[in-house]
Amino acid sequence: MQKILLFIIIILTATSSYARQGAKIAVIIGDNIVSNIDVEDRLKLTLSSSGIDPQKSDRGKFIPQVIQILIDETLYRQEAEKQHIKITDSDIKLSLYNLEKANNVKAGGFKKFIAKRGIDWNVFIDQLTAQMLWNKIIARKIRPQITVTNREIDEKIEDISNSIGSSEYNISEIVIPFEKDKRGAEKRVKALARKLYDKIDEGADFGAVAKEFSRNVSASKGGDIGWIKQRVLPKKITMQIRDLNIGEISRPIKMGEEYHIIKFNGKRALINVTPEDSEVGFKHAFVPTTNTGAALDAEKRQLEQKSKSIKNCKSFDVFAREVYSEIPPKLMMAQIKTLNDDIKNMLSSTKVGTVTPVINSDEGLHVFFVCEKTEATPVLAEKEKIYNMIKRRKIELQARKYLRNLRKNAVIDIRM
Repeated sequence: MQKILLFIIIILTATSSYARQGAKIAVIIGDNIVSNIDVEDRLKLTLSSSGIDPQKSDRGKFIPQVIQILIDETLYRQEAEKQHIKITDSDIKLSLYNLEKANNVKAGGFKKFIAKRGIDWNVFIDQLTAQMLWNKIIARKIRPQITVTNREIDEKIEDISNSIGSSEYNISEIVIPFEKDKRGAEKRVKALARKLYDKIDEGADFGAVAKEFSRNVSASKGGDIGWIKQRVLPKKITMQIRDLNIGEISRPIKMGEEYHIIKFNGKRALINVTPEDSEVGFKHAFVPTTNTGAALDAEKRQLEQKSKSIKNCKSFDVFAREVYSEIPPKLMMAQIKTLNDDIKNMLSSTKVGTVTPVINSDEGLHVFFVCEKTEATPVLAEKEKIYNMIKRRKIELQARKYLRNLRKNAVIDIRM
């Protein structure tokens, strides 16, 4: 009973406070209130940041999504308070510094940059703070629980290897979810997706719109999800984007309880590696000479005759000493494509355990012995990149689940 009375007192106090400001309650989220003025301020910020003219837009279609954004941000703050997570002045300064660099704004000039676009500074800082809180929640509650095993990495490498000859798409996305059980939710989100499609088609920046409206983790990167294999993409998306030109966008696509707008950034084939991508371990002997013509040819033949005694990498050391090589016969490892053209062509066609023909240069004569080769595998990314890709995807899925639970457990009363 005391909890109920406390809740009523909080609501009445907040309501009277808003009433004095000529505002009305738009949403109640637990003990927090969002006013219609908050919604209007955020709507202006969202439209301006997306490059959509607030004066020429059907503003009503954007309001439900803006309200959902404000609800989520309130849930971020409430959860951060429970977890004793705070944003410091240093955190905000660092974020502003990064934003200035990303937008080519001189140091300390982001406030003016925002003002020129008609965006209220306090509303912008509120949005920035909420997103930073959510990032800290993810870092504390989700990221430490995520593991990626060597088996997962190996399976991904094998998957990529088996995809040689197929295609990859580079795409960006805007993802807007709806609650299936909430009356009219799908209809509103569908209308919003169509409106966003129209605005982007008219010239609004896709990345800016994604940052403001998309509810997927990729939103922070302007919706960019990079290269993805064609066979992994849902058929609905493939059918929509296969005939698009680079830079074009798909019409809204319904996928489960979400609407997607996809931007087509490019396509490529998964191409197998060449011998030049292989790594080679070799030893090198160098004999300087000033001979030319017939004398040089005779010296080359003599060196080639001696090189026939080389049976393995160890015996190359003996050969190098006998011919007075000016280069110590140390084992060197290199990717073939990083070597100069003459050596590259020679080593790429030389088998392991084999000596190369003598190569002459302006300075002298060269002999190489291939001790080992590591054939390149048809993988477009190193293990570390694959590890990060798998981990990022797991974090994204868990973050969405975490937010769904926050929404499910919250008491939310939308009045607008």
